[in-house]
Amino acid sequence: MKPAPSATPGLAMPFASAVPQPTPSAFGLTNTFTYGAPPVNNYANPGDPAQIFYATFSPTVVRNNATVTVSAITTSNVVKVTVGSGGLVTQLSSVGPGQWQATYNFSTAGLPTGQGPVPVTLTATRTDGAETRINIPVSVSP
Repeated sequence: MKPAPSATPGLAMPFASAVPQPTPSAFGLTNTFTYGAPPVNNYANPGDPAQIFYATFSPTVVRNNATVTVSAITTSNVVKVTVGSGGLVTQLSSVGPGQWQATYNFSTAGLPTGQGPVPVTLTATRTDGAETRINIPVSVSP
């Protein structure tokens, strides 16, 4: 017969750690809109259609004046990328050929609160004015 397990004096069983554990990577993905995937190559000739390959927007639940971050990868022939809704538009900065970023304070002026997603539009424009757009669903909280 096997002896019954017994507790060893002076050794406590670890139930919880007092040291904070890293946040699981999936938690960081909540409240973030992601579109597409980064391309292997984003080169385009000047007359090729403007394309948005990849974009992220975070957070997607906002209040007035909330700090948001947006990034995009487009074809290299894109000369301007903007994001906006309700008539308020922010221009992203170019950080490389076809690579764009911005961090700004989101304005909820003219947008309905608590009524589901409101459209935020990411627009990529070539020098001749040709555009491509994607809609980003954002919810406005009171």
